[in-house]
Amino acid sequence: MALDAYQKFIRIGKTCNATQDAHIQITLVSNMHHGDVAVAISYSGKTKDSLETAAAAKARGAFVIAITKYGSDNPLAAMADIVLHTTSPEAQYRSGATSSRIAQLTIVDILFAGTASRNIEVYNENLKSSYKHAAMKRLP
Repeated sequence: MALDAYQKFIRIGKTCNATQDAHIQITLVSNMHHGDVAVAISYSGKTKDSLETAAAAKARGAFVIAITKYGSDNPLAAMADIVLHTTSPEAQYRSGATSSRIAQLTIVDILFAGTASRNIEVYNENLKSSYKHAAMKRLP
């Protein structure tokens, strides 16, 4: 999820970072300040790495947004400044977490579309530029 969001936001020129490595996540948030935003994504809201990273971001004064499931037993939701809830009929022992992933991707897409629409003229030029440069990676 985070890497999908990262790819979308860098295409419009937003400065952001994303990594799946918990050690790098902690390193990234160690340099956050008041006014920065950390987005924590965890369906259960109980993933230790996500909780530790979100807590470290808050300790540095960053604003924390959580993308997580709805429910009262969700420590990530309790910690976040803003919670974007998802809901999904996931079984406890799921193999692909398909529906929760689609719900999270939908939120990422909404955040991207909302951000891009706030300054569409600038972001449209950035999108055109990134598409043009990415064309080098495609066969004719």
